[in-house]
Amino acid sequence: MRRLTALLLAAVAVATAVAAPVPAWAEDRCATPAGVYRDGTPWAQELLAPQRVWPLTTGAGQTVAVVGTGVDPGNAQLAGRVSGSETFGQVDKTHPDCNGRGTVAAGMIAAVPRGSTTFSGLAPGASILSLHYTDAADGDAGGSGGAPSADQLAAAIDSARQHHADVVCVAVPTTEDSGQLRKAVAAAVAAGIVVVSPALIGQNGGAAARSYPTSLPGVLGVASVDRNGSAVSGETGDYLDVSAPGADVVGTAAGAGGHVGHNWPVNDPAAAAGYAAATVALVRAYRPELTTAAAVVDRIEATADRGTQSHDPRVGHGLIDPYAAVTAELPTHRGTPRPKTRTVQAAAVTTPHLDPHRTPVVVIGLGAVAGAIVATLLVAATRRARANGFRPRR
Repeated sequence: MRRLTALLLAAVAVATAVAAPVPAWAEDRCATPAGVYRDGTPWAQELLAPQRVWPLTTGAGQTVAVVGTGVDPGNAQLAGRVSGSETFGQVDKTHPDCNGRGTVAAGMIAAVPRGSTTFSGLAPGASILSLHYTDAADGDAGGSGGAPSADQLAAAIDSARQHHADVVCVAVPTTEDSGQLRKAVAAAVAAGIVVVSPALIGQNGGAAARSYPTSLPGVLGVASVDRNGSAVSGETGDYLDVSAPGADVVGTAAGAGGHVGHNWPVNDPAAAAGYAAATVALVRAYRPELTTAAAVVDRIEATADRGTQSHDPRVGHGLIDPYAAVTAELPTHRGTPRPKTRTVQAAAVTTPHLDPHRTPVVVIGLGAVAGAIVATLLVAATRRARANGFRPRR
């Protein structure tokens, strides 16, 4: 009997210990890094090739407002890149980015190269303004039920304009429409700010609802694609302008605690939005004469890498091409057939000061001269050989 009583008391003690409140850190289910990515260059970076454009511009002087779940400046690759932050509504104010989606977008934009990893952002010279308006795990549903608030999103975009941001990157769009959101977007675009917003991926690869501000006039709508160039966004429409890597990518992780940290594979439209926003920052830094949002959007659409001239509701005008967006010579008026992309040779990027637009002409000219010289030498050699009795073998 005593033995049975002792066993029962021990069982109660174990049950009590299990049921006892866990420490706050154990209850914290915020995003954390999976580790430090040390493998080969991520496929998205190989595809977008930022090293080609960095001799010309790194996006320095550009401020990109990342609107979403916040940005964690504690990731060492974002150290010194986050210039400010602001929260809106009833969001988690105890963590800079518990969800992690904003930090993913910020890393695609401005993560600085580090020796411990092969991952970096496209525009590491740009600054990030963190505008935390939602804790939603997805644009379709907030953490407490329902879509992220369109009016809080509007307030965040208004704040970006008031802080004189050059680019607004909406990491988490909403499925709600509102007059305030439309007004905020219109005001930002009128002020020359390029608003970038991604298409939703959808649940289990299915269709996704129309999102905002992605589908609003003047916004650069971005679809997500995988390493094969296939669309992974469940949301489609004629308002999608371009596509960018958003599936099976490497991303900067929140919760790194001052260290370098990543998560992979990441499947998130915030990644695609970040890459597109970084491209905007590169273009604006290199071409300050493009003062309107429409001029920048037109350039990024026109230089997109695509297989056909027609618009595809799944991927827009094609995959963003940062180097072509920065360097390509385009018609000065709309309605002209879009030029082929990647016309500037990679060898042209040797210093930030050369004129990459003239390089193809120089290369072609030198090639023609060299060809003429070779042809002349061949003719002379043939005549000399024949004079000496040589006949070609039949």
